[in-house]
Amino acid sequence: MSSATSASRPGPYGAGGLPVARGVPEPAPRQRGLAPAAAVLLALGVSLLGAGVDLVAGRTLGLGFGVCLAVGCLLAACAVQRRGLKTVLFAPPLLYAAVALGVGLLTGSVPRTVTRQVIELVTVLILGAPALLAAVALVALVVLLRAARR
Repeated sequence: MSSATSASRPGPYGAGGLPVARGVPEPAPRQRGLAPAAAVLLALGVSLLGAGVDLVAGRTLGLGFGVCLAVGCLLAACAVQRRGLKTVLFAPPLLYAAVALGVGLLTGSVPRTVTRQVIELVTVLILGAPALLAAVALVALVVLLRAARR
């Protein structure tokens, strides 16, 4: 092998004798804000706080949970990274259903049959519709405003 041939092929070392990384992608630029999963966990935590307040005051979900759900989802929508805007947009109804089902299981008010569980969950969703709609509307407004600022 001649020295002209070896000089034309790039070696493993670049300028100054430092190794050259080949095929290694550059790290993605850091995004500001919470990761989507962390934002949903934030909303869940605030919602659970409201559910706890309502359970101490009575045996059902009420105003405390509704307000905390809306505030938690609003905080999540404001704090999430841009790539997670769709995630927090769909979070309020899922969080509401999960917390309502969890509270039902903890308080023992969830019926044993699947049909009765579905009826109970639908009833809770209907009774909590104002809080749920407020949370969805606030999150949708924040998501639309943040998406428009691109």
